[in-house]
Amino acid sequence: MVWANLFSVPFAALPCVLSVIGLKLLLFLEQGVKNPLRVFLLNVWYSIGILSVFWALAGISIFVRLWFGKSFGWGQQFSYDGFNIALISIVFVMALSFLGVWEIPIPGFAGSRNAQEMAAKEGALGAFIKGVITTLLATPCSGPFLGTTVGFALISPPAITISIFTFMGLGMAAPYLLIGVQPKLMHFLPKPGPWMDTFKQMMGFVLIGTVLWLMVPVDSHLVMPTLILLTGLAAACWWIGRTPGYAEPNLKIKAWGQGTLLAAVVGWLAFAMPQVTDPLPWREFTMSQFVADVNAGKTVLVEFTAEWCATCKALKAANLDRSKTKALVLSNLVVVYEADIDRIREQERELFIKMQPSGGVPLVTIFPAHKKYQPISFGNGYTQSQILAALNEAGPSDTN
Repeated sequence: MVWANLFSVPFAALPCVLSVIGLKLLLFLEQGVKNPLRVFLLNVWYSIGILSVFWALAGISIFVRLWFGKSFGWGQQFSYDGFNIALISIVFVMALSFLGVWEIPIPGFAGSRNAQEMAAKEGALGAFIKGVITTLLATPCSGPFLGTTVGFALISPPAITISIFTFMGLGMAAPYLLIGVQPKLMHFLPKPGPWMDTFKQMMGFVLIGTVLWLMVPVDSHLVMPTLILLTGLAAACWWIGRTPGYAEPNLKIKAWGQGTLLAAVVGWLAFAMPQVTDPLPWREFTMSQFVADVNAGKTVLVEFTAEWCATCKALKAANLDRSKTKALVLSNLVVVYEADIDRIREQERELFIKMQPSGGVPLVTIFPAHKKYQPISFGNGYTQSQILAALNEAGPSDTN
């Protein structure tokens, strides 16, 4: 049963591989003008790319099991945000290349405007990379169909584990090896021509869809930084693409250096954005409970925000949901409310407008114990030191 499942990988992975089917078809179509030996070698390199992923996963599984005593499951790499974001970035820049924004300087990905030139540029490295990318995207869908096989591999001795993963890789590579051995099968495929450019661009939109699909498992607080990173990558690809392929080497190197620097800076800024480290015990704002707390002599902090307000979220993460702020809130028994201005009722909105006549957010208002008519408000941004000073000024809640 275990070994019977090994060659089912191409069919089990079909839903995920469909998203990058252009990589496979272009590999075949670009080979239509090549001699049989070259067709065979390119398919071998593509297959090695597939196998390299399986061998890497086998190696990781063996290492994790022997070193940490744990199992690394099939497709488990998609549970790591770092892996997902890296793969999203790779697929995104590939999509931009397919759409003609720039040309990836790897044989086989060159976006030549001439189909014959495009066909002539396929190379070993290009075929290898295509095999790697296709396999990475295929692993999550093949898991449910290969549970028995993978489960057996993960508890077997290293030699058996490597053998099983190798045969799974060969199962996925089988169609390409078959084409390599019998190049005459290429006659059943369409001939290269100008239509390939249109097909390549269509596949670019499919890859954009793949990016959206890969965004699903990314942790919600990393979605915005990832989108900012993709914006930086798009700008970098556009900048590099402005330099034509026939330009002098020094100009191309300069463009690559500037584009890489731009992407690195934007990416760093994206993920350097403040992240929540120690959230406060937020309560949903209701007017009745707020009035009850204030009348009871409690110190109350209300953050007026909105789901669409990126500034609100950044300030909250940087200054409110932090260890020092939380420690003071807890020690002073401060009640903290979060009020979404798009969801509060009319009576609650009246309080917001009274605190912020302009009606804008962010707004943080602190109502000191027994001084409800002397609130401390920050309507144009705030720092953690300002919040801490205001909380100290407001004092602790009355516990009597």
